[in-house]
Amino acid sequence: MVSIPKVTYNGFTSFHLAKWPIPSKRVATATIDLNRKLSFKNADFCIDAIINSYRYGRELQFVTLSRVPPVVEPRTDKQHTYYRMESGYLPLDYETANLLIELGYKIHSILDREKPLRIGAAKVVSAGSSLAELM
Repeated sequence: MVSIPKVTYNGFTSFHLAKWPIPSKRVATATIDLNRKLSFKNADFCIDAIINSYRYGRELQFVTLSRVPPVVEPRTDKQHTYYRMESGYLPLDYETANLLIELGYKIHSILDREKPLRIGAAKVVSAGSSLAELM
């Protein structure tokens, strides 16, 4: 059995599935407008499962939490085609892969323990792999 910390607020329950500190060389950012962004320093990247949400019922949230308020900084990229929010970063390595597999088991234990957990066949990933192949 997987132990998952949970907290109940105003009728909904939040399961804290994962929390990773964002490395000091990286920051979470959110675009404000064409020339500015919010930067969250000393933050944690978190994944929470919410049940009994007033508006959505069940949802998976990817959030950045910090006790330090974000600062407004200039955007330095030259292409302002997209507005985006970079909630957090995880290294692309086997440790992260194992953490995400563990996350899948936690989600399964919250949703329905009676249904079998289906794990797909192993995929071989190469530099030429497309997203469609991986899914």
